[in-house]
Amino acid sequence: MGLAPSCSETTVSDNRTEMAKVVNPKPKPKQARKSEKRPTNDNRDWVDDLSVEPPMSPLEEALIAKLRADFEQRGKDTSRAEASIAAGERAEKPDETHLKTEVRVETEVHEECNKSPSKLVQIGKRRKVNHGSSLFNFINIQHKQSNPHQKLSQTVRYELSQKWRQLPPDEKEKYKVEPKVKEDCVGSGEAVELFSLNTRCSPKRFRSVVSEFTDAQKVACEELGFGTGTIADTINKSKRKMNRDNNNELVRSMGQVLNRLSFELSSSCCIYRVPKRLRRASENAYTPQVVSIGPLHHGNEGLKPMEELKNRYLKVFLRRTKVTLEAYVGQIKNKEVDLRSCYAETIDLHSDDFVRIVLVDAAFVIEVLLRFCFPECQEENDRIFRKPFMLQDVWPDMRMLENQLPFFILDDLFEPHKATLSKGISLIVLSHHFFKTLMHIDVADQTLRTIKPLEIVHFVDFVRKLYPLPPWDSQKRRSKEIPVSPTMTQLSRAGVKFRKGSEANMFDVKFEHGYLEMPKLTISDQTEVTITNLIAFEQSQCNDKEKYINDYFVFLNGLVKTPQDVDLLVSHGILDNKLGDSKKGCALIKNLVDGVVDYSKDYFYFIKLCDDLNEYYTMGRHQWKEYLVTHFLYSPWATKEIITVMRKMQEAMRILNNTYGTGSR
Repeated sequence: MGLAPSCSETTVSDNRTEMAKVVNPKPKPKQARKSEKRPTNDNRDWVDDLSVEPPMSPLEEALIAKLRADFEQRGKDTSRAEASIAAGERAEKPDETHLKTEVRVETEVHEECNKSPSKLVQIGKRRKVNHGSSLFNFINIQHKQSNPHQKLSQTVRYELSQKWRQLPPDEKEKYKVEPKVKEDCVGSGEAVELFSLNTRCSPKRFRSVVSEFTDAQKVACEELGFGTGTIADTINKSKRKMNRDNNNELVRSMGQVLNRLSFELSSSCCIYRVPKRLRRASENAYTPQVVSIGPLHHGNEGLKPMEELKNRYLKVFLRRTKVTLEAYVGQIKNKEVDLRSCYAETIDLHSDDFVRIVLVDAAFVIEVLLRFCFPECQEENDRIFRKPFMLQDVWPDMRMLENQLPFFILDDLFEPHKATLSKGISLIVLSHHFFKTLMHIDVADQTLRTIKPLEIVHFVDFVRKLYPLPPWDSQKRRSKEIPVSPTMTQLSRAGVKFRKGSEANMFDVKFEHGYLEMPKLTISDQTEVTITNLIAFEQSQCNDKEKYINDYFVFLNGLVKTPQDVDLLVSHGILDNKLGDSKKGCALIKNLVDGVVDYSKDYFYFIKLCDDLNEYYTMGRHQWKEYLVTHFLYSPWATKEIITVMRKMQEAMRILNNTYGTGSR
C-alpha cells in the first residue's frame, strides 16, 4: 500500500507547482492572447484618438485629394477598393473601434493601404493620441519599488501583468497617465517614406504635391507642426534630396556612355559625312542615287533594288577567283578594325553585318572595273553594261565621298588574283582607265606615274590625284580678306586679252603683258558631282597648302559672276559648256564653291595672280577705258551721247579760236 504524503512534502509540492506556473505559465487561448497587447520598452503606444474624431485640416484635404487623383490616373478604382475593404472589415471585425486600433499595427497598415491608398492617408495624416499605457506605468512603478537595480525581465513583467489583472478598477485609475497629442506627423521625412512605402507613391510625387500647396494650406501645415521645422525647410530638404537622386542618376547614365568609348579615335579616318554648309546647293551631288557602297548609305530605301545585282556580282567574283566565301569572310574579319577606323563616325553595325556589306560591295566594285576594262567579262544580260545600260547611273555614285570603301581592302581582295582576273594588270591601272575614260581627263596618263598605291585612301582621293598639281606652291595670305579678282567682263573692258593655255595642267593660269591665259575647262552634268565631292574631301582631309582644287574654283568663281562672263570664256575657247546654256553654266560654277570659303585659311594658290589682275585693272588709263566702254559702247543711248559730246567739243573749239584770233588782230 502506498504511503500518504506528509505535511512538509505537500507544501514543497505545492510550492513547486506554483513556481512552475510562474516560470512556465500555461498559455492562454489564441483568441484571448490576441486581444492583449504587451507593453513595449519604448514607453509608446500611439493609436488614433478613438473618442474624438478631429476635423480634417486644409493640408490633409489637399493631400488626400491630390494623391487620390494621382492613383485614379493610374487606373486604380479607389472607391471600389475602399468599399470592398470596408465590407470585408465589417464582416470580420464588426467593432469599428477595434478595427481602427488594429489597423494601426504596422503589418495591417501595409496590407490595408496597399489595397486602398486613401485609407493610409486618412489614418496616417490624423493627429495621434498617446493614451499613456496604465499597465506599463504600473509595471515600472512596481519594479522600481521592489528591486530598482535589477533589469526588468520578461518573467517579472509577466508576473506584474498578472497582478494588474487582479486589481480592482479603482486601483487601476491611480496608475492612469494623461494622454498626449502628437502633431508632428505631417510632412516630415518619415512621412514621405511612409507614404512612399505603403501607397507606392514615389517621394518625388509626394514632394511635388506638397510644393503645390497654397499659402493658406502652408499656414495650416505650420499650425499642425510641420515636421521638426517650417514647411519651407522641409520642402527645401526634399528638393535637395531629389536633386541628389537626380544627380546620381545623371552620373550613372553619363558613366555608361563614357564606358562605351573604349577605343581611341583613329588618325586614319578618310571617309566623312559632307557638312551641311556644303550640301545646301545640291543634296543630290553628295547622296548616291542608285547604288550604296560602304555602310553609310546601306539600307536606304531607294538603293535596295541594287542589292540583288551586287550579290550576283559577288557570286561571279567568287567563281573567277576560285576562293571560298568562308576565306573572304575571314580575310575581311581580320581587317575589320582597320576598316572601321577609316570612317569618321562610329559604324553602329554588328560585326557580321559590317563584314557582309564590305565583302558584297568590294566584289561589286572590282567586277565593275573588270567588266569595263575587259568587255569579254561582261555577261549576256548584264544590267549595267547591257540593257538597261545602268553604267551612267552607277559610276557617279562611285565618286561620292560618303559612298566609299577604303582602297586597301579592294587591293587586298584583288591583288593575289590579278593574274587570272586582269592578265596581271593592277587595280590602280584598271581604276585609272575607268575614271580617265568616263571623265575625259586627257592629262591622266602623265599623272598615273606619280600615283603611289599605298597613298590612295579611296576613289575620291584617286580622282583628285589624276589632276596634276599647280606649277607653283601655295602662297601665304597677307590679310584676312579673301583674294578676289575682277570679273571676266570687267577685265575685258579694261583691255585684258584672253587666250587658251596649255592643257597639260588645268591649274596653270598665267597673266602676262595684258594677256590672261587659262587651260581649257569642260563643265557638264557630271562636273558638279566630281568637283563638289573633291572639294568636300579637301575641306575634310587636306591642310591649307594642299587645297588646290578648292582654290582654283574659288578663283574661277571670282571671274564668273554673270552669264556674260561665261560667254567670254566660251568665245575664247577656255570653257567648254556642255550644259548648252550660259545661265546654267554660271549657276553651276557658283554652286561648286557654295559654303567652301574659309576665312581662317592662311594659304591660297592664286594670291599673286589675283593681285596682278587687280593691279592691272585699277591702273588709271585702264579704269578710264573700262568706264568709256561701259557707259558709251554698250549703252542704248551711245550714238546720241557721242554726237552730243562731239557737238560740244566743236562749239568749245570755235569759241577758243574766235577768242585767240580777235586778240591777235
